Amino acid sequence: MYLLKIGTIPLPKLYVCDGMRDAKQARDLGIPYIMKPRGWSDEKLVKAVLWRTLANKFPHIKWRELLGITARSVAKLKIHVPHIVEEQDEPKVEASTPAVIEEVEPEYRKNPDYDTCGYSSPAMKQTPDAEYRETGGGLDVEDTIAVADIEWEEQSMDRYIGDLGWYVNVEELQALHVLPVFLDDIANAIKLNLMNSMWMDGYNKKLGAPLGHWQGSDQAPNLIILDTSGSIPSGIAGTMISLIDTLRHQANADLIITSGRSEYWAANTELPDPDKLSYLIGGCNECVQFYSILRKHVLGKHWGNVIVFGDQDSPLRDDIQGVVKRGRTTNITLQELQSTRIDRIMAFHTYRKKMPGYGLWAVDADPKAEIVYNTDWVSCMENRW
Repeated sequence: MYLLKIGTIPLPKLYVCDGMRDAKQARDLGIPYIMKPRGWSDEKLVKAVLWRTLANKFPHIKWRELLGITARSVAKLKIHVPHIVEEQDEPKVEASTPAVIEEVEPEYRKNPDYDTCGYSSPAMKQTPDAEYRETGGGLDVEDTIAVADIEWEEQSMDRYIGDLGWYVNVEELQALHVLPVFLDDIANAIKLNLMNSMWMDGYNKKLGAPLGHWQGSDQAPNLIILDTSGSIPSGIAGTMISLIDTLRHQANADLIITSGRSEYWAANTELPDPDKLSYLIGGCNECVQFYSILRKHVLGKHWGNVIVFGDQDSPLRDDIQGVVKRGRTTNITLQELQSTRIDRIMAFHTYRKKMPGYGLWAVDADPKAEIVYNTDWVSCMENRW
């Protein structure tokens, strides 16, 4: 039997029992407990506890496929919660009155020790083998109820744990390995490219190790471009809008979001919350604002990684050469584009191994840039409008 802890997430106190002997001990001590289903790992139980939070926070992710757990299996889990029965005074009866006494239902209250409000679990150290619990602490004696009059109530996970979305951030969920792996793929690729650039002058190919001088001042910035126009399924667009702030911080990247309009945020500026960003979801593609952002903030610089999410739609490659469209022109020449240096282009196309349309300018800007394709990133998202 152990106290359930998940990172720094504030959980109501809950003990996990591995068998009937643990359950009997929990009932004798009067502590809230849950029976871990036979064959379940600690990791799977944590996923069940976080299921409601994840489903509410990212409703367009296929959690059944990603976590290997269903809403039905979570609903079957019952938490056993103790309640202290308060003694009731016997009602007084007048001697001349027939002894007719109405039954009085006892009132129940929660023990304050189990109040979920404001409780904060101690931090749990993350380990490489995804150990989700501390096994050395044992039972907290302060959690026990030293009274004999206890009644037990079965509560669902939703009722006892509920939605922890107010307290859970994306980085913590990522550390628990319950979010799509493409986030880790990008973060790892950025780190790898950063280390290579910092030690570029001293990298020994024969030994396969960085042995030279650290060129910390040479690290190139990163750029993320996210297409959320009407041709992108709303499940994908909505999920990416929810994840993009975390993603750009982990990549230390400037950000362009484009759809019916295009907007730019530098890496060190605050991004609106997802609800406010949602106005950029849907609509047609545009090119004038996008190319204006390229000219003002992107071209002529050295970029470590240009990371592009989108489909085949583009601001039209002809416009790169300054061709007039709808009475306006971008006036960007190939020479101006090729003043830009790019180490790597990461192409996250929604359905094929191809460069997304809003990354085509980067291919023209630096034909020597490494291109990395990823087509699996949408497999965990609802691919529908």
